[in-house]
Amino acid sequence: MPEITVDVRDPSCPGAKYRVDVCGENCPVPLVETRKALRRAAPGDIVEVVGTHSASKEEIPMAVKALGLQLLSVEESEGVWTIRIQRREVGPGDNVSPRRRWAEWNSAR
Repeated sequence: MPEITVDVRDPSCPGAKYRVDVCGENCPVPLVETRKALRRAAPGDIVEVVGTHSASKEEIPMAVKALGLQLLSVEESEGVWTIRIQRREVGPGDNVSPRRRWAEWNSAR
């Protein structure tokens, strides 16, 4: 099972950094592990997902957008991609929970 680590090197950082290493894992493991890390993360936290499965590189950003989270970057080097996601602060007009967005996104697939 991929290890999730918290990077707390910079205490002035506005949020914690969760790192999910899913290199060598195929669907649905990268998406499931990303979802677990996003559940643990608080608003403002950054989740960094590192993997090698090409379909997951496309699927995770789609799920991030469907959940209303902020996609910070998608980078790839030598077959290894890194996706950075930030849990956004919930605004006053945001009354749709991430759980509901996730359920809607899953049912539309």
